[in-house]
This record gives sequence, C-alpha cells and structure tokens, in this order.
Amino acid sequence: MIIGYDADRGEPRGKHKSGQSWEGRGHCIDCSLCVQVCPTGIDIREGLQLPCIACGLCVDACNSVMDKLGLPPGLIRYDTNRNQKLRRLAAQMGQKFTESLRLIRPRTVYYAVILTVVGGLIVYGQLTRSLLELHVLHERSPLFVMLSDGHVRNNYTIKILNKSHNDREYRLEIKGLSGAMLEVVGADKMDAAHLPVFANSVGEYRAMVIQSPDALPTARQNMQFIITDNATQDQVNHDSIFISAIE
Repeated sequence: MIIGYDADRGEPRGKHKSGQSWEGRGHCIDCSLCVQVCPTGIDIREGLQLPCIACGLCVDACNSVMDKLGLPPGLIRYDTNRNQKLRRLAAQMGQKFTESLRLIRPRTVYYAVILTVVGGLIVYGQLTRSLLELHVLHERSPLFVMLSDGHVRNNYTIKILNKSHNDREYRLEIKGLSGAMLEVVGADKMDAAHLPVFANSVGEYRAMVIQSPDALPTARQNMQFIITDNATQDQVNHDSIFISAIE
C-alpha cells in the first residue's frame, strides 16, 4: 500500500467559493494543507516521492477539507499501484471502478510460507533446546603443576549454564583418565557431586584434576568432563585435555 493522490478526481485544481458548481473542475481546491502538514515537505499531488514516509498526515488533512466542502473523502488515500491503474483505465472507458480485495495472491502465499517455516523453526528450537550447557577452560598459567609427591595437577575453570527456571544441583565427573582424582574448589562442604546453580544463571567453579605420572603414557591426554543434573539425570559432555609435561 502506498499514499497516492487521485489526479483524475482532483484535477484541474483551483480555488472554490461556496455555492459554486464542481462541474468541469477537480475537487482539489489547492489549499496546500497536505504540503503544510507533511514532515518531509513534499507535495504528494506530484506523485509518490522517495522522501515520503507514509505517515498519513496528508490523508487526514485532505479528508478534513473534503468534509468541510461536503465532498467524499479519499482524494488522497492509501492505495495500491494496481488499483490506481485500474481506476484510471475505468475512468477513460467511462466505467465505474469497484475496488476489490484479493486475499490470495502470489505474494501473500510466499509470505505465509516463509512465516510458517520461520515460526516452525523457532518453535522447534524452543522445544528441543538443551536446558544445560557446560564450558571448560584449561588454565594456561601454569599448564600443569608437579606436586611434592610426584603427582601432576591440572586446573580448570568450569562454567555450568542452568537454563531452567528452577535452582539445580549438578554432579561433575571426568572420563578418560583412569584413577585420576577430581577436586572442586569452592565453599565449605562442597564436592563434585553437589554443585548448586541458581535458575537462569551460570555457576562458575574451579576444578583440579590430579593424576599419577605412572598412569600417563603421553605428555598430553584427551579427557572429558561430564556434568549430570541430579534431578533429571540429563548429561552434557565437554572435551578437554590433561597435560603432564611440555613436549
């Protein structure tokens, strides 16, 4: 829909005095009120122009003038290019144009299909999204620590994202390092089996993995962190590494 001026009805324009006949003249009295109210200062009677923002102020202003003159509204109105062409063609042929609304058009079908696909993808994403995420960051300074008893320790930053609307407790485990010990640094009485995270928030913890050098065949081993929701038993894995020496 665009804003357009009905030139066939409005032209020729000119001043009008009360009691004068409208025969042989257009309904536009050249009051320029449509130009005065336009925020971009264009004259819509000269045709649709790029600065037009389709605010409709010219439509309201013109209709108010038509009401005072006792003329039907719509000299300036929202319309379509198709209706404008058909209205002009009907006037040339001396016929009366009847405006019709086509609900089923190629454009409306395309838009309906696109909106349906996009809406379906959004609903599918919301229904299938995971309520739990795990992010693990291996600390780089230092990459590993050699303890006094000969064991090797790696430090990690653990971030648990709880997307549910309830507070949760999670269990943190490791896989891929036989016999390794996992310790979580935090508040008193906190252990890896009971890590609380508030609803719709991120719980951040510092974890330490300790392993005997005899159980490490290489200086770098792949491993996994596994987080489990204690209430629903949902699990999420995150791949990481354990470093015991500089290669």
